[in-house]
Amino acid sequence: MEKRQKAQTMITRHASRLSGAALLALAAAGASNCSEQRAPECTVPPSANYAVRLVETGAPQGACAAADAPLQGGVFGMRPHPVLGTDGYPDYDIPFNVSIMFARMGELRDRAEARLAELGLDPLPEPAEPIYNFGPFATARPEGDFCRLPATEVARLVLPEIPGLPEVPADPGDPDDPDDDVPAVPAAPPLPAVDITAAWSDVRVLSTTAYPGVQFEGTFTYTENGCTRTYAATGVWGSFNVTCEGSDEEGNANGLPDQNLCLSAPNPSNITGSGINPDFPVTCDAATLLCLLDGDFPAYRLAMARALRRPSMTRVDATPLGRALAAAAALAGALSVSPAARAQQPAPPAAPPAPPPAPAAPPQALPPAQPLPAQSLPTAPAGQPAPAGQPAPAGQPAPGAAPPMPAEAPPPAAPYPPDPSAGAAADAAANAAPAPPPKEGSYMNSKLPAYVSFGIAGVGLVAGTVAGVMAMSAKNEYEDAPTYKKADRFDNLASVADVGLGTFVLAGVTGAILYFANSGPEQAKPAAGASAPRLRRGVSLAPVVTTKTQGAALTLRF
Repeated sequence: MEKRQKAQTMITRHASRLSGAALLALAAAGASNCSEQRAPECTVPPSANYAVRLVETGAPQGACAAADAPLQGGVFGMRPHPVLGTDGYPDYDIPFNVSIMFARMGELRDRAEARLAELGLDPLPEPAEPIYNFGPFATARPEGDFCRLPATEVARLVLPEIPGLPEVPADPGDPDDPDDDVPAVPAAPPLPAVDITAAWSDVRVLSTTAYPGVQFEGTFTYTENGCTRTYAATGVWGSFNVTCEGSDEEGNANGLPDQNLCLSAPNPSNITGSGINPDFPVTCDAATLLCLLDGDFPAYRLAMARALRRPSMTRVDATPLGRALAAAAALAGALSVSPAARAQQPAPPAAPPAPPPAPAAPPQALPPAQPLPAQSLPTAPAGQPAPAGQPAPAGQPAPGAAPPMPAEAPPPAAPYPPDPSAGAAADAAANAAPAPPPKEGSYMNSKLPAYVSFGIAGVGLVAGTVAGVMAMSAKNEYEDAPTYKKADRFDNLASVADVGLGTFVLAGVTGAILYFANSGPEQAKPAAGASAPRLRRGVSLAPVVTTKTQGAALTLRF
């Protein structure tokens, strides 16, 4: 009961507006874009600006007079109530509670309070039952894109009949001062007694990081003075305004719909804009003078917005330029790498590194004999040929040996015999077939990816330029005669222009990199008997898009 009293204190007075700090905290929680992003909580923006379309389903029940017309819509307030953990902070693993209040019920109570104050009577007592609905979400995280609110407690408003006000005659005041005349005030009729109950069931709230709780649908059961009607409800949230009654030149309400008041962006009719997400199609309903969703729940204006509503896609920035850069970067990255080309060039088997080649021996020279210690072999006298098996003195060739080559002297003999395993490894490396170099005209040497990127850049430039010119023309038309349709056309054309120009920039840069990366000199062929180096030249491009920046990560190997 204590929690309900706290919630009643916050939501009574027919839904006061939220503080800016609360809205910023909610936006920060809903728009966090991390590489490993946590699923959003089931919640709603705390606000009094939910415009709800009501469509009656079935026949009314109870004492319904013929003159009692069904409701067609209304303004509601919604507020989340997190459950506190043992540490006194919200526990986000426990489903939030939600309070929902029909603004009509708050207005009726406020009207009765004002009448009692005018009559000098005691104010109304505190209601025995809350005049708002209260209930928990079924889960702490969305199921798919939606959070379910199975049912709420019943809200009830009971008001006694309030006496009317007598007529106040005119007061001419000072006859010499016409400005102090007080006009007559007609009598006000009594306010009838009211007994209203309201309840929600089968509520589904759109809950993604891009659209956290800003659309919902459900079943609304409303009973007033014994007449019960059931409605199919669809609602949308606007951060500033969801009413759209027009005004005359003097600023007085004229009872006519003004579509400009439903525009998300500021305009001559509404300097703040409605604050309704521009991805949502809304219209100013003539019967209710509210900005209501124009389509089935969930309703989206653009096909691109439908793609972004998925949780896995909401890490991409929702701006048109961000989407263009992400798409173009992904395409360029795909062009710069060819799985088929990689499959045609398998890596050579790993082999131990070959030792440096020995100096070329004379054609007739025999392999050198294994050296022995110098003390065990006597030398021949100078000037005579050395007998077989004896080393010749310095400067004399051995019998039957070819004269020495004028090339640089061979390295000194090793003091120990060479390792037989090293010779076997050298023979294996020398006999191994070298890896074939890339064929002329292969994918790695081709400029086809660069030409494809240039083609995409040209298409993006043409589309972006044409759409940009049309967008400027649509903007001028809107400024001459503002209408909702013209503003919507300008917004769509501007989005296409952003996508086209963003594609042109990124595809053009990618094409230039691919073109020059494949224009360098060919690598020298490897020496006979040596392994051919593996060709790893290439370009890889990956998109980097966040809520604040758009770009790409480029890796160039050459």
